[in-house]
Amino acid sequence: MSGTLNLKLLTAALLVMALMIYENVSFSPAVADDIDSQAEIDMVGPDGLPIIFQWIERDDLSKIEEYLDAGGNIEVPGFQSATPLIYAAGADSWVVSLALVRRGADLTAVDRRGFNMPWLAATSRVKSGSREHAALMEVRRYLEKAGLSGPHIEPNAAKVLMADKSCDAGNIVRLIKCKGTQHD
Repeated sequence: MSGTLNLKLLTAALLVMALMIYENVSFSPAVADDIDSQAEIDMVGPDGLPIIFQWIERDDLSKIEEYLDAGGNIEVPGFQSATPLIYAAGADSWVVSLALVRRGADLTAVDRRGFNMPWLAATSRVKSGSREHAALMEVRRYLEKAGLSGPHIEPNAAKVLMADKSCDAGNIVRLIKCKGTQHD
């Protein structure tokens, strides 16, 4: 079964590449210079994730801003349903994280691994005095203003709570409330 699925995926990938060559379309990791259409907002990177995640990996703040200005979804789910904010914070890319927070990214999001902003911000160990550290301090201030500076839930505990059918586990605030009603 798995071999058949792999063969089908490989065949599909080869057909797409052949069509792109036939149509003279570039399929290099480089992306369009300007985002001016819904098709470009909907682009995916070489890993199959929405293109914003590739730009986060590259710390390309101008592309991220351009994507969002063109109407790109700031909460688009990526690997394990991580939002761009969770993804950037998980990579200690706090300058990008701060830009996303300033644009209104959801500070309460939790991905399927249990990663969440209060925990990521509390446990980050970027070099003091760096641009990333200054941005992290600003993100922590946003979390504090939102009432999310503590207590935080580490990812494994968040995953357990998300699996608990009695918890209304849609975001970190609900998980904190659920944890508070449980007795260890």
